[in-house]
Amino acid sequence: MAGQGGGIYSEVPVSATGQAACVFGVSPQPGDNFRVNAQIVGEGMYGIRVPQGVSNGRIVRSDGQTLRSQEVTAMLTVWRRFHVERDSMVAMVEAEDYVKGYVRAVSPSGSGWQVTVEGSGGDSVTVVNRFLTGVMRDDVAGTTYSVLWNQGMTSGWFTAGVAGAGAPTLGRAVKFYDDDFDLTKNPPCRRPNLLPGLPDVSLAQSLFRTAYVETDDEGGTWNQTNKKFYAYVTGPLPAWRDWRSKGRSLYWIGYALASFQYSEDLCWDPDTGTANLGSTGLRLTGACVFYESIRDMGYYTERSSVSAHELGHHLTGDGWHASIASQVSALDQSQPKRRFQISRTIRPEDGFYIGSGSAVLVGNLPNRMAGTLSSYANGNGVCWLTLQADLPAAPQIGQACEVCSKSLMSPTLSGSDDVLCPAEISRIRSNSESPLY
Repeated sequence: MAGQGGGIYSEVPVSATGQAACVFGVSPQPGDNFRVNAQIVGEGMYGIRVPQGVSNGRIVRSDGQTLRSQEVTAMLTVWRRFHVERDSMVAMVEAEDYVKGYVRAVSPSGSGWQVTVEGSGGDSVTVVNRFLTGVMRDDVAGTTYSVLWNQGMTSGWFTAGVAGAGAPTLGRAVKFYDDDFDLTKNPPCRRPNLLPGLPDVSLAQSLFRTAYVETDDEGGTWNQTNKKFYAYVTGPLPAWRDWRSKGRSLYWIGYALASFQYSEDLCWDPDTGTANLGSTGLRLTGACVFYESIRDMGYYTERSSVSAHELGHHLTGDGWHASIASQVSALDQSQPKRRFQISRTIRPEDGFYIGSGSAVLVGNLPNRMAGTLSSYANGNGVCWLTLQADLPAAPQIGQACEVCSKSLMSPTLSGSDDVLCPAEISRIRSNSESPLY
């Protein structure tokens, strides 16, 4: 009996009826291939080997002759089944996302007024200009004011610039709404048709098959749309996952939750900066797909790509991305915002799809700059990158830089394609344990 690469043998007694049987356990890695050859001991036995560089499962005798079909079984390929449970938070609970307080001071400021607000109910504001393009609403009069700017909260108080018909009234209860709400309504209300909605796993099912993984949507009562609404999810979720691994190596399970947003500073409020469209915490809870941030950034039709990416983290590893990570090591002083050097080369053998159109990320969140690659040129242990357009600022020497593969596990949706690159397939195929347990 020979396994992949040859070398696994077992002598098995023949029964009185001329049959021989034994149990052979295959490896747990998806995509591993096996064929079995049988010989009668002592009757012209011959060695067998698997030629290198073949993809058709060909096995030959040690003298180079191809085995006859009756001497060897057909190919047996290992497939793994990935059981995915899907849940969703309930529709947006408005009180979880607006910020309420009382106007304690009003003063003219430019074309509007500066208001000092004492927060109430434990609400907080941590991001400067979160409510830019949003509104402040007087709860008594029903008057709305456009928010021009806001500061973060200090000791329960914050200031904001607002504009509208007439000065805000001292002592009035007010609410601040960002663009998560439908601001055309008074009072602003949640947008329709966002949550609840189960994450779409159809793309994951298609792509993971290229790595010999069959993704099963468990369906039925396992998929629920009644989970508590949280405006932000930055830590472990409650124990909402029903499925548990029946042995980490034998039973692969995954979990995807349709959620709202990741954090106040990574949710695209206002429409600047960056946002986490999904997040995965393996060994903890599974994956979140942030529907509001996806909608806010104009990617709502690509929800399946985000779901597939986060489920991909189950199989490739928490935090692993298909990218070349390096540091900025030199700038082209004639065009420092567009052409710079990183301290490593980009090699085809790395298995990534990198070329014109690849995303290039410079710096760290939340102040990361993003550009699009035009071309690259390797040097002696370094690589010069030329972007299609200028970055907002010239990179700093030593600043982190990622050149992203145009494939599913790219760290950014921009510039990525719905394919698995060789490095991603290899990473999935090397997995042998359940992502969650």
